[in-house]
Amino acid sequence: MIELKPCPFCGNKPNINIISQWVGDVFYRECFYVKCNKCKIESKILTCREDAVSDWNTRSPILKWRSAAEKPEENKEVMIDIGYNCIEIIIYWEENIEYWKQVERWVPLSEVLAVIK
Repeated sequence: MIELKPCPFCGNKPNINIISQWVGDVFYRECFYVKCNKCKIESKILTCREDAVSDWNTRSPILKWRSAAEKPEENKEVMIDIGYNCIEIIIYWEENIEYWKQVERWVPLSEVLAVIK
C-alpha cells in the first residue's frame, strides 16, 4: 500500500475517502479521493484507491510556512493558520496586530496561488 504524503498547504495528515458514484439506474461503483480535514484541499475523485493516493502524492511541493513572529509586509495578502483547524486569507496591516496574536504561521497568498495553478 502506498503511504499518503502530508497536505501541501498545512502539513496535516490527510484521509482517503470513499464515495459511491451511480452509473445508470442500477449500477454504482466505489470512487476514492484524498482530503485534508484541516484546510479542506482534495485530490481528484478516481475509481482506483491507488490512483487517488498517487494523484495526491504527486502534487505540488509543500508551502514554506513562516512563523507568526516574522511579520509580512504591510497590505500583503497572506494565508494564515490560527489553529483549531482554521485556515483564513487576510490582508496584513499593523492595525490588526491584536488579531495577528492568534496566528500560528502564515504564507504569502501569491505562493499558495502558484501551487494550486
